[in-house]
Amino acid sequence: MKLAGKTDVGRVRQDNQDDYRAGELPGDAAWLLVCDGMGGHAAGEVASSIAVETIAKTAPQSADAARLAAAVEAANAAVIEAALNGLGKPGMGCTATCAYIENDTLAIAHVGDSRAYLLHEGTLIRVTRDHSYVEELVDAGEITADEARVHPNRSVITRALGSDPAMYADHFTLHIEEGDRLILCSDGLSSMIPDSDIENIATQSSTAQICVDNLVDAALAAGGHDNVTVVVVDLVDDGVMREAQRVRRRNVTIGVVLGLVLVLAAAIWAYTGVTGSYYLGTYQGNVAVWRGLPGKPLGLKLHWLESETSIKLSDLPEDTQNRLKAGIPQTSVDDAQDTISKYRHQIDEEQTRQVIDAQTIRDNTDQGPPNQIPRKPPNSPPRPKPPKRTRKGVPLMSRRNTELLLLIASAFPVILLYAMYVLTAGAAISFETLAVPIGLFAAFAAAHIAVRILAPGADPAILPIVFVLSGIGITFVTRLAPALAISQLIILFVSVALMVGTLALVKNLDVVMRYKYTFGIIGIILLMLPIFIGTTISGSKLWIRIAGFTIQPGEFAKVFIVLFLAGYLAENRELLSISNRKILGFKIPRLRLLLPLFAVWGVCLLVVVFERDLGSAVLFYTIFLLMLYVATGRFSYVVIGLALLAVGAVGAYKFLSHVQVRFQVWVDPFKDAQGQGYQIVQSLFSLADGGLVGVGIGNGMANNIPVVESDFIFSAIGEEMGLLGGGAVLILFMLFAVRGLTTAARAKSDLAAFSATGLTAAISFQAFLIVGGVTRLIPLTGVTLPFMSQGGSSLLASFIIVALLLRAGDEATGREAELTGTGTMAAITDDQVASAAAPTGTRFATSSSYGSGSHSVGSRMRRRLLDTPESGVLGRVALANRLTRAVLAFTALFAILIGNLTYVQVIKAKDYQDMPTNNHTIARSKYIQRGSIITSDGVTLAESLQQEDGTYVRSYPNGNLAAHVVGYVSQQYGTTAIESVMNDTLTGSKDYSSWNNAIASLAGQTQPGNTAKLTIDSRIQTAAEQALKGFKGAVVVIDPRTGAVLACASSPTYDNTNIDALLQAGGGEDGSMYNRAMDALYTPGSTFKVVTLSAALETGTASLTSTYQAPGSMDIGNAPVTNSANESYGTISLQQAFAVSSNVVFGQVANEVGANTLVQFANAFGYGQKLGQDLTSAASIMADPSLMTEWETAWAGAGQPVGMDHTPGPQTTVMQNAVIAAAIANSGVVMDPYFVAQVLAPDGTVVKTTQSRSLGQAVSSATADQVKQAMLAVVQSGTGTDAQIPGVKVAGKTGSAETGGTNVNSMFVGFAPYDSPTVAISVALEDYDKHDVKAAKIAGIVLTAALAAQGA
Repeated sequence: MKLAGKTDVGRVRQDNQDDYRAGELPGDAAWLLVCDGMGGHAAGEVASSIAVETIAKTAPQSADAARLAAAVEAANAAVIEAALNGLGKPGMGCTATCAYIENDTLAIAHVGDSRAYLLHEGTLIRVTRDHSYVEELVDAGEITADEARVHPNRSVITRALGSDPAMYADHFTLHIEEGDRLILCSDGLSSMIPDSDIENIATQSSTAQICVDNLVDAALAAGGHDNVTVVVVDLVDDGVMREAQRVRRRNVTIGVVLGLVLVLAAAIWAYTGVTGSYYLGTYQGNVAVWRGLPGKPLGLKLHWLESETSIKLSDLPEDTQNRLKAGIPQTSVDDAQDTISKYRHQIDEEQTRQVIDAQTIRDNTDQGPPNQIPRKPPNSPPRPKPPKRTRKGVPLMSRRNTELLLLIASAFPVILLYAMYVLTAGAAISFETLAVPIGLFAAFAAAHIAVRILAPGADPAILPIVFVLSGIGITFVTRLAPALAISQLIILFVSVALMVGTLALVKNLDVVMRYKYTFGIIGIILLMLPIFIGTTISGSKLWIRIAGFTIQPGEFAKVFIVLFLAGYLAENRELLSISNRKILGFKIPRLRLLLPLFAVWGVCLLVVVFERDLGSAVLFYTIFLLMLYVATGRFSYVVIGLALLAVGAVGAYKFLSHVQVRFQVWVDPFKDAQGQGYQIVQSLFSLADGGLVGVGIGNGMANNIPVVESDFIFSAIGEEMGLLGGGAVLILFMLFAVRGLTTAARAKSDLAAFSATGLTAAISFQAFLIVGGVTRLIPLTGVTLPFMSQGGSSLLASFIIVALLLRAGDEATGREAELTGTGTMAAITDDQVASAAAPTGTRFATSSSYGSGSHSVGSRMRRRLLDTPESGVLGRVALANRLTRAVLAFTALFAILIGNLTYVQVIKAKDYQDMPTNNHTIARSKYIQRGSIITSDGVTLAESLQQEDGTYVRSYPNGNLAAHVVGYVSQQYGTTAIESVMNDTLTGSKDYSSWNNAIASLAGQTQPGNTAKLTIDSRIQTAAEQALKGFKGAVVVIDPRTGAVLACASSPTYDNTNIDALLQAGGGEDGSMYNRAMDALYTPGSTFKVVTLSAALETGTASLTSTYQAPGSMDIGNAPVTNSANESYGTISLQQAFAVSSNVVFGQVANEVGANTLVQFANAFGYGQKLGQDLTSAASIMADPSLMTEWETAWAGAGQPVGMDHTPGPQTTVMQNAVIAAAIANSGVVMDPYFVAQVLAPDGTVVKTTQSRSLGQAVSSATADQVKQAMLAVVQSGTGTDAQIPGVKVAGKTGSAETGGTNVNSMFVGFAPYDSPTVAISVALEDYDKHDVKAAKIAGIVLTAALAAQGA
């Protein structure tokens, strides 16, 4: 690990208010800190120094983000306290961005606009989010990141140390790798050069020190307007960065084939599973053999009669009758015939026993004493023994033959998938390049042979399912993290060997009953071990390091805990199922029986608190609840358990910051898309790219997701294999759940059934948790995807689970034993029965005195002593029913996952792809032929030209004409303006001009984009830009009748013909990329008097002939309101006051109208809302009328925003002023402006025409006519004579506003021709006092050109 840091005062400031610390710590750790002071000299540097010292003293000694944030918050309190004690200055503050690196974990705590960047494989990732006003505008999509760097309000910080005692710090952890480079910097770097320059410099700098020097030099070369501080740490031993490795691959067609093959294989699998299943049932009162599945799963009848027997159902014992009615699964027809033979033998035996018993009774009646029954008739023949059930070769081996066929069938998609990866990686198909999938198939084939020998009766589908999942997993681990592929492959082969070893070692599951408490203790120790000796990675303390290896003991803990729970529940099943009270309709067990539930709940809470592992806690708790329900059938356990889960969840959210972060990121990951929400946002972007069929193996961009090969491997699968591939994986996990629970249902003992249930849930619910997390169905929990994610512990534990499931399945079919109980009832002996049943004073014979019928008597008595619905055969039937419900529950869970995946990849995909911050979409845009952008008079403003390599380059043939309206397209910087808002149309991704195009659009097929025809007239636009040349300002021209924008010019403008080069060179520093027409808020000055006059006339407060005193200055609200240059006009009419623009008169009028009414009329003209049907302007601002004093109301009526303790108004955009002028010209009707007139298909046909839209009637037609009259006088004989046009009546209103110091802006609004207006105009001209050119002059030039273009 190499560190370097540097701070520089810059080229403008006299003092350096930045401070930093950087140090390397023992144990491969380091901590870094950058603070940027605020508050001026003797304040900012004091605040940053206090913050650095406080954080250095209180920072944790590990990568604990929450404690690091607490240190930052302590520094906030220290800065506030210092200011109160006179150290520094009141109001001083600073930003703070600190990092702690420990091994491969990075903890970040952050406040303010200093930043942290991570350079990973050549890509720069901004990991912190600025707490600033402009960042909020960027998040809202109102400005771009590059516009934020030059925005006038870029220095406004919304959160900083020293500002608020309740301030809190953002904090999170990230996984980092060797070769990464971490950069911390103040805004003196990030505000001077764009992120692309930082990325280039960081990538090209060979050491940390060189990187620091180069970054500081670049900031100084860009102007050095602020202090510059940079700290860099390299996570490499020699300080040399690895070269960026990005491989772009293709093959969508093969991906489609793979998806279809998987779906077809699943269908064939399901069909063979149904047709290859048999069970014994009933038919017309007789025993019969059925093929298929008993009952009606999901409402479907999936069985038919195979053969009928002559055995009457009534001849069999009652418990056997109940089992037959429910259906008794059989492995084959031969197995069914063996059972039928056994039934015949039992019937014959029962008839023989009845004859013998009858003869015995007669003999005893005739010969024996009345109080003694002989044990056995002296000459009776021995009772025939039932035939032993042997392992028939054909029935059991047919299962293994099915397994072998499924393995062979599964090899095809696994090898095909890996072959696609090989091809897209640029290699040739050969035995050597396909050695991984072939070797994996050989390993599973060897495992199959072992299962054939060790567990011939095991379920035949589990091993093939695991093979396919493992094959997909190793393919994607190899594709996503080639450096880890060999180790993962070795672990995979070891896991298969461990599975076979477990099968050989565990001959049966009876060992669980003997050592269940030992297993429980081992499981708890493994689960809690990381709390004491664990290593924190990515914010969770789940791992321990042994001899250089990292092990996650919790993965093995779940195996031991499941076995313990299975043994405990099997032993206490009947007791746990007994309820002695009923509350709210639920049967509640005894309190002491609930203690295990509370114990597991407490352990899970400890895991969440101390190991910060939400996923494992939820997984363990859910497994326990499921096993408890399956064992007892008590829904009350589930309700109580869910209530405890809710209590724990609320408590964890309230008191644990990492749980809060998980929840907040789940609710809105895009709020911090570059920080805490980065992983899930990138996951959603990848899944959205995948769509229905995927982008093809190797063509995805999932490498943008940190640790994608582990927690987020499903995101990569969904992106490259699409919904078909991702859905197929989920179906495989669902089939695993079904087969696992089917194994539990077939089990001969409670122990085997509960073991299979818990082990199945451990795999299946873990898959649900992680897939639900990466698809944003539920909060992200951080568990791995079984069999697929990179990592050793999870893989080893998963294969142990598979081995135990196979063993449970083998015991269900390959044992001679009858159904056995392991619970309380089985433990009651015949002697206990006798002693409990004998009445006091009565002699009752002991078991030794009984004949062959004594066991039957004892069994009946045992049932009387403890006869619960969970005992005996009825209990097995009830268990089977609950397992059926569990199957339906898991099926529903995975159906929900598939539905949510469909929502993300199909329904919501376009929304994600269209986000301006989607780096995936931006990178792929060069392959899209965008449509053209043309003016209303046919001039092409933008078009796409195809290059020799098949990519497209955006061209702007008329230079930067209307650059702020057209915007730009950049793979690196995204899109803006029309290029952004019309992106769907221009790219052809949403074209519904014909049925064929609509279907192609819905399918996501690329096609030539449509053309956007603007309302802009190139002649008017050119005139506006030429008139503004050399000035700072903006012009907007609107057709007042429709709202169509005829021209929209902002000066200075920029060159959008090579935007990447411009932005990389720091372009836009002069504000040329800032759209002053749409985004800048100006003081309207006297142009706002149009609104004040309209309000007065409309409400009847005054008329044009009303007279007012107009001295040079007048106190209104105990403060002065003055005319320009303090000029006095005496007593004048309101119309004259409008013409000479008297502030004193309009201050009086505003107060007569009232603040509330004045604001209402401003809002009626468009204030307070974003204007525009396509491109939208910033919302113009009016103050809160309830906070305005008389003096503030007076100045607001005159167009000057003043005030304290609230946002002053009015503040207006040039577009808003144009809308006001257009409304007066249009008889008081406000029209919503728009830029796009029509959308044209590639063949020129019209796809869509924009319809004009009214925002309402601001004032009546009569009032508008009076205001028009007053505006005409302004141009003819008032302050607006510069706007006069020979032969044309022009109406207008001028305005001027001081913006600070001596700077004065000149404003103008107007329209022409007066009698029938066709053009409305708004002009803002900055720094009028420096060039003496008025806005009215610019307006006259542009109006002349506009009327000429219209032929007026």
